[in-house]
Amino acid sequence: MHDAWAKAAGEQLSSETKPATLRKGVLTVEVRSTALLHELSGFRQDELLSRVLAADETGRIKELRFRLGVF
Repeated sequence: MHDAWAKAAGEQLSSETKPATLRKGVLTVEVRSTALLHELSGFRQDELLSRVLAADETGRIKELRFRLGVF
């Protein structure tokens, strides 16, 4: 889960986010700021899901969700 997210997100985005949980195929990613949360969930979710699906060798991740996290 962590490796797939790191590959999909890239170095810069990985420093602003962290994978939190994987339940029933849904990877929940915590995000550092509200502005980034809106960008990821509103504009980049499909792009990042495609990258995660390509990077996830286990096939367990089916969907992405983002939430504001505490860093």
